[in-house]
This record gives sequence, structure tokens and C-alpha cells, in this order.
Amino acid sequence: GRLAKEAPTRRLEGCVVDMGAVPSAGKRSGAGVLAGLDFGHGGILGIDDELFDQIVLAGNPLELPGHLDAGQDRRVTTLAISKFAEVFGRPAAEMEQDVNDLKSVMGRLNHPSRNTVRAMGKAVFHQYDLYRIQESYFRDLKAPNPIILKRLNGLMNWMLWDWKEYQDQFRITTH
Repeated sequence: GRLAKEAPTRRLEGCVVDMGAVPSAGKRSGAGVLAGLDFGHGGILGIDDELFDQIVLAGNPLELPGHLDAGQDRRVTTLAISKFAEVFGRPAAEMEQDVNDLKSVMGRLNHPSRNTVRAMGKAVFHQYDLYRIQESYFRDLKAPNPIILKRLNGLMNWMLWDWKEYQDQFRITTH
């Protein structure tokens, strides 16, 4: 069902952020998406949930500047990173550094494109070294098979939070 229009708010260093819900990330979250991919080897075993979640966390704030005012996007990103850090029992500063490093990797892998979904798909390929389980042609090129990358991008699209819907339902104001 739809979330209530009025949700609790939380003050974060001059920014009030609704805490009533997390933006929708599709029907599946975490590395469970990857576990279902079949590269001809029966899927991927030993998935690192934290790494996958960091890719999702690094990709989603790239979409924020188009939806929030300057400064608000950084504050919301900081809050999201701190919440993820709590979940994984890590210091927020360490998690933030890892996410920033991952953003840099995503930018490098995806250059010159600025497509966030594609950057996330390429980051999954790179971070999990999926090159090694492809057919030899693409493995030798160390490039994702375009067909597999397209499917992976389709899955990663479900991992983007719907910021417009979130803004329609909740308020984020700066004080």
C-alpha cells in the first residue's frame, strides 16, 4: 500500500529529512539479485551482500542532484551512508570512504557515459570479477559480454530508488 503523507522527521545538521520510509528500491534488494544470474556456471556463489549494497548506495546518490537542491543531496547521502554503516556495524566515515572510492571506480568504468544504471552494472561486473566466468572471448578482453551486461543493467534498474515518488510522498526541507 501507499505510505502515509505525514511521516516522522529527523533533523540532521540543518536538514530535516522524512524518516517514514526508504525510497523504493524495487522488489528485490541486496545481492540476491546476483545469485539468480546464470553465467553457465549455476549462478554466483559466495555473494558479498555488503559489496552489492555499497554499489547500490554509491549509485543512488548520483541521481539526487536532479531531484534535490544543492546541499540537500549531500546531507541525504550522508544520512543514508550512516544508516548503512549501522546495519553493517562499521564506522560511518569508513563506509563513506568506501562508497566514495566505489563512485570513482564507477565513473572510470562507465566513462564517458553518465548512465547510473550502466555504471552500477559495470561496477558489479568489476567488483565481483565476473569477467573470469564469461566465455573466453570476453574474458580475454576483460570486457562484459554486452548481452549479460544488458540483463544485469535491467536488474540494477530495480535497485535505483524512486526519488520522485519519495519527494511526492515526503518532504525534505533545509533549515
